[in-house]
Formats: sequence, C-alpha cells, structure tokens
Amino acid sequence: MRQAPDLSRRRLLELGGAATVAATFGAAGMTHAEVPKPLGTQAPGFYRMKLGNCEITLVSDGVLLASPPTMLFPQTPAAEIEAGLRAAHLPADAVAMQFNAMVVNTGANLVLIDTGCGPKYVPSAGRLAVQLRAAGFAPEAIDTVIISHAHPDHLWGAVDDDWAAVRFPNAAIHMGEVEHGFWVDPGLSARTPEAFRSMVDGTQAVLEIVGNRLQLVQPGKEIVPGISSIATPGHTPGHLSLRLSAGAEQLVFSGDVVHQSSLQLANPAWQFAFDNDPALAIESRKKTLDMLASDGVLVAAYHFPWPGLGYVERTGDAYRWAPAPWQWL
Repeated sequence: MRQAPDLSRRRLLELGGAATVAATFGAAGMTHAEVPKPLGTQAPGFYRMKLGNCEITLVSDGVLLASPPTMLFPQTPAAEIEAGLRAAHLPADAVAMQFNAMVVNTGANLVLIDTGCGPKYVPSAGRLAVQLRAAGFAPEAIDTVIISHAHPDHLWGAVDDDWAAVRFPNAAIHMGEVEHGFWVDPGLSARTPEAFRSMVDGTQAVLEIVGNRLQLVQPGKEIVPGISSIATPGHTPGHLSLRLSAGAEQLVFSGDVVHQSSLQLANPAWQFAFDNDPALAIESRKKTLDMLASDGVLVAAYHFPWPGLGYVERTGDAYRWAPAPWQWL
C-alpha cells in the first residue's frame, strides 16, 4: 500500500520554502538573471522640513571639490589642515563644499535664498533649476529671491543658461545695498588680480541682466514678513546672513560666514582664501558663531555637508557642528 502524503503544517512549510528557493534561484545548473549595471546617479537633491508655520526646502545646486585643501587656507600650515580633516574622518586631499540653497514657503511668499551658480562656473554644480522642479517649484512660482552676496555660486543661477534673461520671471530680487555698490563699480575688474577677473566680469554681467528687478536691502531690515537681514561683512563687503522667524521658532541662514564645518568652527581665526577682507571676515565669523551658540538657533549653512542644517555649539574657545536630526514629513 502506498504511504499517504505527509500534509502536516510543518511539512507544508518545508515544501513551500523549497518552492520559494526554486523559484528564486532556478533549478540546479541554471544561471540567475544578470545584475543591472550601476546607475551612477543620485536621487534629486532636496530636503523638506517644517519651521513653525513655514515649510523649508533645502535644494542642492551641487558641490565643489577644493584640492588641495591648502588653497582654502593659505596662511595655515598644511600639516594642521590635514590633521583637522583626518580628525573629522574626511579625505585629506580635497575639501567638498556643498551648495545648499533654500526655499521658504511662508504662506504669503515663496522665497528662494541664493540661486546657485548656473552652468558656467564648475561642472559639478549648476543643478538648481533641475532640482527646484524635482522639488515641485516652477521658476515662475518664486516671488522673492534673496542673494546673500554676489559670488558666482550664490548669484549666477539667477539668470537662465544662455545668460539672456532672469530665470525667475515673477520674482523681486533682493541684495544688500553695500554689496551691490561694490560689484557694479566700473573700475573693479581692472583692480582685481587676473586670476579672479573673470568672476568679477561674470557677476557684473549677471547684475546687468537682473537690472531694475533688484531691490536693495539695508542690514537689519525685514525683507518679507518673517525674514530679516543680518550684516556679516568681510567675506564680501556687503555680505548678509538672514534670520527666519516662524512663530516661536527661528533659523539663521549663515551664507558664507563659515565655509567648512570641522576646520573653521574649531579654528574660527583661520584666514579663508576667498574672503575680501580677512580681518573683518574673522571678526564677523567669531561674532556670528558666538551668537548662534548663545541663542541655540537652528542654522542653515550654505557650504556644510548636505543638507547643511544643524547647531553651533561652544567647546572651550572654539565651536563644533551638531547636525540637526532629520524630519520625516
């Protein structure tokens, strides 16, 4: 007599497991499906969070790799720079500087803070227009643009790829009055070292395209309800940081007061190569870091590791960066 099949629960589970394995890997001697080739692309670079009654969206314009790192801190011994980078578990041969622009939806205004560098600065950046659309923002929807200062990586994305028109056709564009006056000086290019002359010429060309769309800002004044400017000169003559107030919550967009989170917070007196007035920049850096640490306010840092959100904490005579926990909306 034939033995009846074992239909116990355990046996059924064993058979089911075997069937699953066979379906997944195929019969013996058969090859599995070919592994796809690496895609080589990142997901769209935007990150959203709430600040009181505002919605904040950080949008990546890309990154600049500065190599060797001594080019950023030419007055500092290379060994000190390397030691600082290694202590932070960072490569010692290059410094990655992110470009983190910000969109603020206040409920009354849709504000873009800094516009990235467009396609004519470095090939690893200039992605803001694509990233804005991925984040759900058409250029026509932006009604306010605020420029912290007129260096290429903050301003040049204000115009289209052909440098023929303003990229944000319905936006008023705000810039510090002192900053604007410095850059539009017709004699500035001739006084600038040749290595930086193309930057001056490009910025002047962009400002000419922007033209009468500009509205000049005085430090300390409110630009739109809830967003006011803070004078932080030195990196450029009219550099502005910005304070966002949303109910009881605040955020400071620091711009280029600080460029590198591990080196400059630990050593705020290090001279940065691209500061227009190094002594004044160091003064503004120390003053701003002291304010940020004392207030315990959330900071959006343009060049810090993505998405550039965190807190400045005092440690002895220096500071450290504490990344903010991510929000999951």
